[in-house]
Amino acid sequence: MDIINRLPELRVFHIAAENLSMTSAAKQLFLTQPAVSHTIKELEKQYGHKLFIRANRKIRLTSQGEFLSQLCEKIFETVRSQQIKLDEHFKVNKGELKFSATQTIVKYSLMSAIKEFHFSNPEAVFKVQSSSKLETYRLVSSGAVEFGFVTTPLPVGALSAGLKYQKLFDIEDVFIGNSDRYGDLSRKLTFDDVCKSSLITLGKNSLSHRYQKEFFERNNYPLTPDIECDNLDLVVEFVEAGLGIGWITEAVLIDAIQKERKIKKLDFATPLPRREIGIISKADKELSYLAEKFVDLVKSLKGS
Repeated sequence: MDIINRLPELRVFHIAAENLSMTSAAKQLFLTQPAVSHTIKELEKQYGHKLFIRANRKIRLTSQGEFLSQLCEKIFETVRSQQIKLDEHFKVNKGELKFSATQTIVKYSLMSAIKEFHFSNPEAVFKVQSSSKLETYRLVSSGAVEFGFVTTPLPVGALSAGLKYQKLFDIEDVFIGNSDRYGDLSRKLTFDDVCKSSLITLGKNSLSHRYQKEFFERNNYPLTPDIECDNLDLVVEFVEAGLGIGWITEAVLIDAIQKERKIKKLDFATPLPRREIGIISKADKELSYLAEKFVDLVKSLKGS
């Protein structure tokens, strides 16, 4: 007889053997007493041996029943121990979710997913490291976090350092200006316009600034910002104050417009390169169950 396919019936027998009572077994298993008795009789038919001796409303195990009872004890103890190992390994809906991302990515691209995931998985613990893109690569490489959210382009040699990259969704860069100053502007900006204006960008040490500098140089223009910031929220602040033209992402622009900030998008004659947000993780490791679940949620909320 196939033991695996008979595990439900063997469990009924095991509980009855522990209690030496069909009635007690029925209560523990939320079954009727006749259903327990029927299951035992079916097992006896399958094995060709009596498992219980019934006398004066009491039952006791036969020698064959004793043997099967001891075997069941080993079987279900193994099942219980393996279930514990399985739960600990996958930590289903529990455990820690450790990742790194810039403040801008967390605020404008992940916050909705974090809120939904937290309410759907209340036992999961978020450990979010707000770091620069370069620091995110270091944290993932060292194993301090399981994965990190980054924007493209990736640093030269990033994926040769034992890391892998997975695209999640596209993002778009935009130029912005003070709405009072540029409210009547109908034409598209050129490289000459931007170079003659006060330009506000992220700092020179950021990977985003390096990408912006390379884009300008490919078009034979220098990138010489007048104000450098360590986050895009500051870029918006300075632009709203009328200090120049800013370079931000569309997600930041949408948020600012919804908050009725005095800024507007400035169309640019040359299309800005589209970029991506994706995740980096160890090349030799698969993401944990929780991490995969969270990343899938981020993608679904972005319409990917």
